[in-house]
Amino acid sequence: MNSVEASFVPLVSPATDVPRLFKLDRRKRFACRAQLPKASSCLVSDAQQNAVASSEPASRKVMELEKNVFVGTYARAPVVIQSGMGCKLHDVDGKEYLDMTAGIAVNSLGHGDPDWVNAVVEQAHTLTHVSNVYYSIPQDEGGVYSSTKDYLQALRTACDDAGALLVFDEVQCGLGQTGHPWAHEAFGLMPDIMTIAKPLAGGIPIGVVLTTERVAAAISTGDHGSTFAGGPLVCHASLAVLSKIQEPSFLTSVTRKGHYLKELLVNKLGGNMHVVDLD
Repeated sequence: MNSVEASFVPLVSPATDVPRLFKLDRRKRFACRAQLPKASSCLVSDAQQNAVASSEPASRKVMELEKNVFVGTYARAPVVIQSGMGCKLHDVDGKEYLDMTAGIAVNSLGHGDPDWVNAVVEQAHTLTHVSNVYYSIPQDEGGVYSSTKDYLQALRTACDDAGALLVFDEVQCGLGQTGHPWAHEAFGLMPDIMTIAKPLAGGIPIGVVLTTERVAAAISTGDHGSTFAGGPLVCHASLAVLSKIQEPSFLTSVTRKGHYLKELLVNKLGGNMHVVDLD
């Protein structure tokens, strides 16, 4: 017997059964009698499920690893989904599930819909993202101001003295754009919280908050949440971006090009009265 058992009775029977299905009481209120379907989530057979449940090393391994690297904002279900097609999901231990919530109410076409996949791939091959304004780094809103080590160290010291958290916004200056994986690494100090986003997934929307272990320990289940957090599509794209950015040759190339651009600007604009600084 399969773990999913569903029985259905038509909500509206043929015309001859309508008087039996809908009864009008003396106060002219309708009473409807119908049997609702019953279903469990797992689609594998009971025998298979019992066999798999006795040993689930893959799921346990992933969940133990997750505890060490993710802030525990959710009370997670004890399942690790690996793939999906249509309304069915498969976990890393071979179980099959019926997705009754469409992800988190976002997969309106189900998983792996071919028309949706083709549309994403087609656009990715054409143009991923554009914006109307291009910024420099590191502080690039309301003017371009380069940070100094003394300034950032003063912030670090002030936060430590006051018991406050130092938060670095690396949304635009992080992920290799300064020749370092993170812009603050050039100054030799660490924040308590760091935000990253824009280039992380190569143009697909994503936002990430990184924290120290001390900060993560202060966050409890339910303190924060997000509908799209940890989506497999954007996270897979992010892993591809990170794998390239972390290559030493990539960062060396960024640094070399930055020095070359600075040399050109100094030669062309170094004596221009309208240029305040070229750092």
